[in-house]
Amino acid sequence: WIVAIVLSFSVVFPKLDVEMRQPKNKLEERQEIRVQQSRPMVQYKAPKEKKEIDGSCSMPTRLQRIMCEGICAGSFPGSGSEMLRALISSMTGIKTSKGIPQEDKTKNVYVSYKTHMPKRVGAESNCKLSRAMLLLRNPMHAIPSYCNYGYESSINVRNHQVQATPEYWVSCRDKNFEKWLAVWVYNVEYWVTKYSSNNLLLLTYENITNTNLGPENAMRLAKFLIVGKGVSVHLQDVPCVWKKVVQGKKGHSKGSQYRNKTYVPDYTLKQLVSVKEGLQHLMSNPKNSLLTNALTEYLKDAEHRISNVKM
Repeated sequence: WIVAIVLSFSVVFPKLDVEMRQPKNKLEERQEIRVQQSRPMVQYKAPKEKKEIDGSCSMPTRLQRIMCEGICAGSFPGSGSEMLRALISSMTGIKTSKGIPQEDKTKNVYVSYKTHMPKRVGAESNCKLSRAMLLLRNPMHAIPSYCNYGYESSINVRNHQVQATPEYWVSCRDKNFEKWLAVWVYNVEYWVTKYSSNNLLLLTYENITNTNLGPENAMRLAKFLIVGKGVSVHLQDVPCVWKKVVQGKKGHSKGSQYRNKTYVPDYTLKQLVSVKEGLQHLMSNPKNSLLTNALTEYLKDAEHRISNVKM
């Protein structure tokens, strides 16, 4: 009768019957543990968030002068060259120069060398480096910025702080417009002729300061710089550095776009026609697709202004 009870108990409670069996020996227990450990664990993966430019990158606290292959950074005055210098030095950690290198003093110790040369039609730049970049800006914006610089100097105010008065602008414009426009056109011709497309980087002020286009243009600049020996850039930080320098007004200098504007500088019809003709002259001999695109936008602006001039 004892056997009958046990059999009936195992039928009713089969699970308990399994547990009442003989315990496994140590070898079996170790084998079971290894099997359990070898099973893949299902881990929770958080959804990937879209990476935004949050400005969390670090900026160099001290800039260095080191042996490196720098570039000449050409531009017409009022085109944002100081902003560009700040961006370059913040990306590389290397100092930039306000002038062209001298053979016996500063050669090859700066990452870029700012120059506004040639400053007159027919002149040449004294840049002897093998690579260069040209920072281009709509002449109808660069010329007022150049006048603002003169106004700030006349009232002993630090650069890139205030806009010239309307009266000062008109006087500066009418005195210098024809000469400065001719130099602007010649400047563009000079740099795109002197350097091949492989050795010349073309950037526009409009793109480098644009919220959408700025980061990718800063990346173009960074990749152009690191071709030179001794120059390195953390490419993953470039968008963040761009945001801090260009939009956050940080870095080692500030660009002219930070002036507080109280009015839009205007031009006479004759002056606008001169701008249009100068742009058409440059476009008649295209040497660079990016240049053509920029000139096309500037030409549209000139034509729009011409159509709005009150006769």
